[in-house]
Amino acid sequence: RQFTVGEPVTRTLMLFADGLTSAQLPELKMTLPEGLKQYPDQPVLHDRESKEGITGIRQVKIAIVPSRSGSFTLPAIKLDWWNTTERRMETASIAEQQIEVLPAPAGETHSAEPKAPAALQPQQLTAPNLPTAGNTATAWPESLTIFLGLGWLVTAITWWYSAHRGRRTQSETAPTADRTGKTGLRVLRAACLANDPEAGGKALLEWGRLRWPDAPPRTLGSIAERAINIELKKQIAELERALYAAAPLPWQGAALLTQLETERRTKSTHRQPEEAIAPLHPG
Repeated sequence: RQFTVGEPVTRTLMLFADGLTSAQLPELKMTLPEGLKQYPDQPVLHDRESKEGITGIRQVKIAIVPSRSGSFTLPAIKLDWWNTTERRMETASIAEQQIEVLPAPAGETHSAEPKAPAALQPQQLTAPNLPTAGNTATAWPESLTIFLGLGWLVTAITWWYSAHRGRRTQSETAPTADRTGKTGLRVLRAACLANDPEAGGKALLEWGRLRWPDAPPRTLGSIAERAINIELKKQIAELERALYAAAPLPWQGAALLTQLETERRTKSTHRQPEEAIAPLHPG
């Protein structure tokens, strides 16, 4: 179905993440060119049980209302994510979309600020006929649905419809204790990538409790005291400043994430000599 001036079309974005709760998922934002107005609804958050313990789902519906006819390009939607296998930042994106907007039928007029509530009424989400990767739809249904899938435990990051074209690769099953620790680390990574200091502080404390279960740290400062990496200590201090500043301070979580990875590698290196020396002293 083609767009028509003054008539809303709802675009629904859904984000899935294994091992994270819906509250930890980043906000999905969409920018539109002049001539198209957007009216986002409140996001719907949902958690469900999965093989990874929990899968968080974030859904947002956005009514798009054209104010003039012509050809338009909906910009790509991009989202940074952390590849746990390659240990590097990557970017997932929904490709830009070309749309055609027809003039309003003769005799009909539309105000510059059309009302959108009717297009945003709650409705049951149904899966449309999913296109193959790389195809561009020539006509959109009334409710255009795009699924963005984030695989926090697997190497690949794919569109939801692409993931269902074949069997998705999953990591080998790990012991329960190890899986719990990895889940805590994934939660921390998500908070850092979202640049959310409050969520980052809570996730770092939870990660600390999982890492030191016999003597869990109660403050961020106590985690910093146990850190070997000086730069990690500094990044934890930056996080504390962002949390307790009188006025909001911007916080970039990627630096903390990088130093945390360095800390993990450092501790692993420090353990290796002990493992090598052990066979020399069997008694």
